[in-house]
Amino acid sequence: MSIIKRERPYLLTKSKFMAGRQCLKRVYLEVNHPERATPVDEARREIFDLGHLIGRLAHEHFPGGVLVDVDRSHPQEALRQTAALLRDPIVPAIFEGAFLFDDILVRADIVERQPDGTWHLVECKSSMSVKPEHHWDVAVQTYVLRGVGLQVTRCSLMRVSRKYKHRGGPRVDSKTFLVFDDVTSYATALDRHVKREVALMKRAVLEAEPPHIEPDAHCHEPHHCAFWAHCTETKPARWVGYLPDGGSQIPKLIARGVHTIDDIPWEFNLSPIQRAAQAEREWCASSFTAALQRIQYPVHHLHIEAGLFGIPLHRGMRPYEHLPFQWTTLTESETGEVHLQEWLSLERCDPRGVLVEALLHTLGCGGSIVVYSDFIRVVLTKLADALSDHKMTLRALRGRIVDLCRLIRTHYYHPKLSPAVYDHEAFARASSIQDLLSGLPSPERYQSLATLDRRWSARQYHKALQPSARRGDHDAFRRDVCIRSRQAVQALYDTRLYLVARASSWDEARAREDAA
Repeated sequence: MSIIKRERPYLLTKSKFMAGRQCLKRVYLEVNHPERATPVDEARREIFDLGHLIGRLAHEHFPGGVLVDVDRSHPQEALRQTAALLRDPIVPAIFEGAFLFDDILVRADIVERQPDGTWHLVECKSSMSVKPEHHWDVAVQTYVLRGVGLQVTRCSLMRVSRKYKHRGGPRVDSKTFLVFDDVTSYATALDRHVKREVALMKRAVLEAEPPHIEPDAHCHEPHHCAFWAHCTETKPARWVGYLPDGGSQIPKLIARGVHTIDDIPWEFNLSPIQRAAQAEREWCASSFTAALQRIQYPVHHLHIEAGLFGIPLHRGMRPYEHLPFQWTTLTESETGEVHLQEWLSLERCDPRGVLVEALLHTLGCGGSIVVYSDFIRVVLTKLADALSDHKMTLRALRGRIVDLCRLIRTHYYHPKLSPAVYDHEAFARASSIQDLLSGLPSPERYQSLATLDRRWSARQYHKALQPSARRGDHDAFRRDVCIRSRQAVQALYDTRLYLVARASSWDEARAREDAA
């Protein structure tokens, strides 16, 4: 029996259809219990804001187009305005038009009137490539538009161009920033499948209870599900879904009726780290000491803050190109002396050249560069591509990098560390130094690093560059980002010393066993 109050003239929307494509339980919860979702955080709102900005840039490709400027809470008014615009032959394009068919309401980014009276559907995306889920996105809209009688003869995906290079100034050139991909054939091929999927989803959302679907890696592909916390809140601490690096194994175990890590059969193939997780004990590979001894003095613990902006900020930059603006190093000499250095730019000009020169001077020509994850390596690679004068020197730095994340994933396990530390996929979420903090002595020392989300610094940096930013805003950001960065390098330093000590302790224990 349905628990939905049908004051709305529809059951599904385009976004809910896409949620249903990912998981029927997700679309059930979105329709019936949206309050159970994790609230949208600032990082997610930033993504939405970028999508809206790119949508406005897309409108510039269709001069004379008319926006249906009605919010999502008034669908009937949006439908009425759209119908009037469809009847007006002088309107060349409609932005955010509303269409309702088969219990699905869609707001189409752009529908363009063709000279022969047919229509061109355009879906705008902030990505730089066409993805399989985009085909379904366009297909459900085509299904609805054709269902209400529009003759849609062409479907396009409008996305950010990989080839775009910013010419400078506060605005991008929308004509070259966005490109079209024809996806008509995909939309047509999926049309009959859409009808079947819609029927399946409508049946699911009208049930009294959600479908029984176990959470696993599908909850994060193609997008992270906002109901993950809700669906896992009753799972035990030893739930099999927390098996380290178990992306491909977890669905198989769940299918076999295995609910906890303790229930995994002995004959099931597990890695040494997974066996240690099952036993809830520390594990250290015999090769760990040798791996750690490859770290050479002076040891530079490096943290870089960088933004990944869809709209390039400086001349010569491409969309989503890393823009580093701050770094901190904590360098230990062979005699044990420790020296902290940091650099930050809040100028509105491109900081990369000056940042690199200062960083190269600090790192010198020798010693290992200790980092966590591939992020620093990627940033240095992008800088080498962008700054021809420093290309060879920056590429040489990559050979000095020691990634503690890789070392831990292959040589060490401790039950106190987050499962994300060990997961190469980590349910589609990259691990960061924040995942290590719970396992370090005195984790309260890293409060700023632990409590601020990973994109905080990029958002605050972007705000600090705005003309409306005040001197006080700059001072507050400078203070907070430097505190965060210092805590990051301190965490790297403490982690390295901790790992050296644990590897040594295990070597001593093995030596005693061999002697006995």
